[in-house]
Amino acid sequence: MNRLYRQLLGASLSLLALSAGAQAATQDANAVTARWQPYSFNFVFMGLSTYYSCSGLENRLEQILLQLGAKPDVQVSASGCFEGDRVSKMVTASVRVAMPVEVAAAADATQSNDTTRIDAQRKIVTLNTQLSGYTGSGDCELMEEVRDRLLPEVKLKALENNLHCIPWQEMLINQTLKVSALISDKNVASK
Repeated sequence: MNRLYRQLLGASLSLLALSAGAQAATQDANAVTARWQPYSFNFVFMGLSTYYSCSGLENRLEQILLQLGAKPDVQVSASGCFEGDRVSKMVTASVRVAMPVEVAAAADATQSNDTTRIDAQRKIVTLNTQLSGYTGSGDCELMEEVRDRLLPEVKLKALENNLHCIPWQEMLINQTLKVSALISDKNVASK
C-alpha cells in the first residue's frame, strides 16, 4: 500500500510540474518587449437610445481602456452631456492615453539600456456589455462605438465581434467583443 501511495504521489507531482511548465511556456510565448505609445484623440458617442452623464461616460471609457492595457494615468474629459434639463444625444470625450506597443527586435537589440522599455504579455481581452453590472442596450451601443471608433485610434482590432445591438431594446444576453492587446506585466500582476 505504501509503495502504491508513493507511485500515485510521484505521478501527481509529475503532472503538476508538467502543467506548470506548459503554462510558463505559453506565458513566455506571449511575452514581448514594449514601450508606452501616447495617443490623444476625441471620442464621439452618439447613442440612439442611451444617454450618459459626463462622469458616467468618462468612467466607462477609462474602464475599457484599462482593460485593454492602458497605462493607469488615463485622462478622459467629456463634454456635451447633461446640461441643466437638456440632454444631448451626442457626447464628445477628449482622451489622452498611453498604450503598450511592441518594440521591434532589431531596435531592441541596439537600445537594450533604454529605460522606456516595458515587459508585456499579449492577451485576448473580452469586453462585454455588462460594464455596469447589468445587461443593457446602452452599454451595447457604447461597445459598438468602442469597436468602430476607439479601437482604431489606439491601433487595436477586434478579433471576434459578438455585438448585436438593437436600440430601445433590452438585451437579454451578454454581448462581447474580443480584442488582442498588450498588457504590461505590472498591470497583469495587479489583476
